[in-house]
Amino acid sequence: MIYKLIIVCMAMGIILVWIKNYCPDYFAPTLIACSLITLVFISELAIKFFSFFKSMSSYGIDESIIVLVLKILAISYLIEFSVGILEDMNLKSFSDKIVLGGKLIILAMIFPIIKQIISVLSGLI
Repeated sequence: MIYKLIIVCMAMGIILVWIKNYCPDYFAPTLIACSLITLVFISELAIKFFSFFKSMSSYGIDESIIVLVLKILAISYLIEFSVGILEDMNLKSFSDKIVLGGKLIILAMIFPIIKQIISVLSGLI
């Protein structure tokens, strides 16, 4: 699986360099298409990863916390993916604003986890 991913990504990288040099008008759509193809290759690994997290509920961890952690992970990966594409298109200042927005979203989402940690710690005292 990993070898297929590496070979496909290297081939797409070569294609992207060629398109950027000789057909720059098609670079952005090709970059987005190559990124989506990469996500399709990674999706099988992501499914295994998410099923592992779902099995964590059998260990006594509240399922709402697991779902929240998965949402935070998904948001962080989507932000990273978007920022990478924007930086490849030389839109660094715009990508920095997306990073800031993503950090604020994650910070807002983590409050229930912090609240639960504080309640557990106060129960121990």
